[in-house]
This record gives sequence, structure tokens and C-alpha cells, in this order.
Amino acid sequence: MTRPLTVGFLHQGRPGSGVGRYGRILASGAAARDDLRVIEVAADDGGGLRGLAAAAGALRAADVVALQWKLADWGGLRAALPRLELVLRRCGRPVVVTLHDVYVPETRIERLGPAAIALRRLAGGADALIVHADEEVRRLRATVRTDRVAVIPHFVESLPTLPPREEAKAALGLAGRRVVTLQGYIVRRKGHRLAIEALRELPDDVTLVIAGTTIEGREARARELEIGRAHV
Repeated sequence: MTRPLTVGFLHQGRPGSGVGRYGRILASGAAARDDLRVIEVAADDGGGLRGLAAAAGALRAADVVALQWKLADWGGLRAALPRLELVLRRCGRPVVVTLHDVYVPETRIERLGPAAIALRRLAGGADALIVHADEEVRRLRATVRTDRVAVIPHFVESLPTLPPREEAKAALGLAGRRVVTLQGYIVRRKGHRLAIEALRELPDDVTLVIAGTTIEGREARARELEIGRAHV
């Protein structure tokens, strides 16, 4: 091409979503390159399908569209599939999709449910799928063919200068202790309960810090951890 490749990014999902932030970091990195031009479009959830259709239509100006796929960020069990179908049909451009939170379906319902249907739709409709590890390729084989799946390791984010480790621990009242931190939303699959139970087997100077909160409507996850902590 004699001009920079134009890449379109669709941003959506709940505020604070790690997947949404991931997409914005990718867009920022792409925009810093001389050989790429970037179009960023944010789906207006308040506009429903009409707002999403407008966002997807704006991506027609791109040469290729980059999407981040996580069922919850696309509307969950009921809304994700029609929203995905709308975007794929409306944007009308080659699509590259990064898959997040890939798990092997364990029940018949999971094998036939919206998450599995969406993966099959993406495997057939996207031009390429991206995951972050070979393990995710193995998990995908339970649901789709993986001949168009590429493994690109997750980037390490550049952060502002942080205080020295011991200084930071002292500021948190953890001076002299070894600290294990779990970051992000509190969901069952992240293993918070397992980490709490593992404290029984670790030396007394080890502290577990859960640096995150529950997703709105799932406050029960935090209560489960409080109960687990009481039995450690």
C-alpha cells in the first residue's frame, strides 16, 4: 500500500473493564506508528443497538477492524450474540478478534450456549483470531477449528515510575512481609478462594492482597471470600 494501513478499534464494555482498557492501549500503541492510521469508535450503550450500529458503520472507513471479544463486555448471555452479529454485518471490513477469557466448556449447556455459539461465529466470520497463550489454543479446540488462530503473548504495560518495593509495602502497613497480590475484578475463575486457602500452607509472614472489587450485581463473590477467610 502507498498509504498507511487504517485500523479501526471498537471500544465497549462496562466502565473499568480490563478488556476495554486493553483495547485502548492497543489503539494508542498503533496510533504511535508511522505506518498505521487509527480510527477509534466507542459504542454508546445508552443508544442500544442503534448506537452500536452507528459505531460499527463508522468503522467502514478502516482497512481492517480490531475487536476485543469477551461475552460479558458485549452484553452477556442475552445481548452479546445480536450485538456481535450487528457489528460483523455492519462494519463490512476484514476483522481481527482478540479472544479474552477462553475456557473449555464443561457442561452440555456451555457447549451449546451463547459463549460457544459466539466462538463458532467468530471462527467462521473473522479473518483472524488472536489469543495470548498456547493453552488457550488447546482450550479452543473443544469448540472450533484453530487454523486461523494466532498466539501473540500479552504485552507488559509501561507504568509510571513506582516507589521502591519496601517503601510501597511500608506505606501499606506491610513492612517486612512477603506480599502476594491478585488484581482486577473479583470473579470465581480468578482463583481468589484458592489463594485464601493456600495461605494455610504458607509461612506466617505472607500476606495476600486482593486489589480489586466485585462486578456490579455480583457482590456475593466478595461475601464468599469473607466466609473463606474466616475458615483459614
